[in-house]
Amino acid sequence: MEVQTTMPSDGDHLYDLPNATKLKESGLKFRGVQGKHLKDISFEKRKLGKWLPWFEVNELQIPRIVIDHSTECLFRNLMALEMFHYPTQTHVCNYAVLMDYLIDTSKDVEFLVEKEIIVNCMGENEAIAKMFNRLCSHFIVNDFHYDIAKKIKAYYKYPWNHAKAALKSVYFNNLWTGTATVAAAFLLILTVTQTVFSVMQL
Repeated sequence: MEVQTTMPSDGDHLYDLPNATKLKESGLKFRGVQGKHLKDISFEKRKLGKWLPWFEVNELQIPRIVIDHSTECLFRNLMALEMFHYPTQTHVCNYAVLMDYLIDTSKDVEFLVEKEIIVNCMGENEAIAKMFNRLCSHFIVNDFHYDIAKKIKAYYKYPWNHAKAALKSVYFNNLWTGTATVAAAFLLILTVTQTVFSVMQL
């Protein structure tokens, strides 16, 4: 069933929302959570553990969903029901729209499967990507209820987040690279300190 609504007047915060791969590259963490409704998506600051309490990461927490060959039909029926009978409570539509933005290609699906957000019972990741892209191809949600979209865009647009992610990817992508980076930085500090003291003695 095709559903067409009017263009949202104040929902432009949702336009150009980056996909999951781009968000991952900007340093945003993803985590699948169990025991919650699909609408309970949250954007949280999470500490890296008791050993590093001063370090925090931004994490997008999305309820885990099992997707099989019957999921698309179920979603279409629920979305049509919401649009025609519960237009102010379009929770399934909102979820589908957000996932459509997060998923562009099979690479995005692969990443979400890796983070245990999606349980793929369809086989090919490409099939899930096409499913979400099809779900939202014939309608526009009039009132997108996820304020989280604004937080995601604000995070992605902040240049420092990209810089930190790039530094981590290049210099701290594994234990050995990180150790070498710290050792090189320590050696550089010692060299500079020695040079300064030598100049002061002269």
